[in-house]
Amino acid sequence: MSANTLHSTVRAIAMVGVIAMAVAPSVRGQELDRSKAPVVGKAPALKIPTWTKTTLANGAELIVVQKHDLPLVALNIDFVGGAANYEPADKVGVAAFAAQLLSEGTRTKTA
Repeated sequence: MSANTLHSTVRAIAMVGVIAMAVAPSVRGQELDRSKAPVVGKAPALKIPTWTKTTLANGAELIVVQKHDLPLVALNIDFVGGAANYEPADKVGVAAFAAQLLSEGTRTKTA
């Protein structure tokens, strides 16, 4: 360990100690009663946005959720399937290999 690294480490530890001593008096003034469970606060309201579901001409399902108070557009594509449903027992790893290729490009096209 170099002298500069050691010096920086000692300074960081000293700073943590100073911060702990500064915070300790405010914590000491509070008495904690550990014999009772804390009071449960009001549960937040659950607001689930409405969505529309449509089946496209190619059979894919399109689900749209609109929330206009966020200036954001997000897109998720989920492929139904997986190794348990589509991978032959004698070709273990083919599904993972095919899934990995989805993020690869070609010589003329990006992923």
